[in-house]
Amino acid sequence: MRSLKSISIDSYNFGWGRRFCQGIHVAEAALFIACARIAWALDITPLVDGQTGRAVIPDVDDEARTWTAESLVSPTVFPVVWRARDDVRAKIINAVFEEAQTEWDNLGLDTDLR
Repeated sequence: MRSLKSISIDSYNFGWGRRFCQGIHVAEAALFIACARIAWALDITPLVDGQTGRAVIPDVDDEARTWTAESLVSPTVFPVVWRARDDVRAKIINAVFEEAQTEWDNLGLDTDLR
């Protein structure tokens, strides 16, 4: 039997010690798959300023505008454009979205009204 001390943990988002999340491997795999699908399907680009025509990129040296001031520090919202890489991927994204909406409806959950 593997001891808890032999498990290598890269971060402590899933807890630590004897109370760490038993589903950590499933959760990390699901997050990896979600990120890989986003990278495969979408181009993510910064917004373009309508007046200057230049990309709006936050100044990482301006901590007051780049990071939140709460007790749990996180980056502020950075507006970007999410665009399908091509028409084939756009069709796949729409088909998966419709399938998910049908599943949510079958479960009696609210669907996305956009």
